[in-house]
Amino acid sequence: MPPEIKLEAVLAAMSDAVVIADRGGLFVNFNEPFAHLNRFKTKSECAVALDEYPALFQVTKLDGTPVPPEEWPIPRALRGESGVNLELLVERTDIHQRWIALNNYAPIRLDDGSIVGAVLTGRDNTEHRQAEVNLQNLSSRLHLALTSAHLGVWEWDVVNNR
Repeated sequence: MPPEIKLEAVLAAMSDAVVIADRGGLFVNFNEPFAHLNRFKTKSECAVALDEYPALFQVTKLDGTPVPPEEWPIPRALRGESGVNLELLVERTDIHQRWIALNNYAPIRLDDGSIVGAVLTGRDNTEHRQAEVNLQNLSSRLHLALTSAHLGVWEWDVVNNR
């Protein structure tokens, strides 16, 4: 079986967004979840070169600090960096949609160590992040209610009788 067919099958089976870029930032392969993560309707609508994306997207850290295009995950991977679970706030400026992208990225190297491309995987982490914020808010309110009422909470481990 040719490697290209295997790669297409793997990309099609993945629920995370995946993009593979060559050394020049041209997207040589990506999957449908990549299109959907970036708010394109289909793969055929996607911009296919990294240098097209700054016109469509604004990227910031979660604290609102702008992230210039040269510090986005793919350029970092093309410089030899790898990253895991990098959260970035992404806004597609032409349609005014925002989401938190959770990214993993790495360079693609030949046997001699030279970098010939980059790979990025990602997913929309907005709902997960919002659930964490909601849980923190509920925990804070519970703590405030218990403190105000001068109450305590006890836990009993029935199995170990502790």
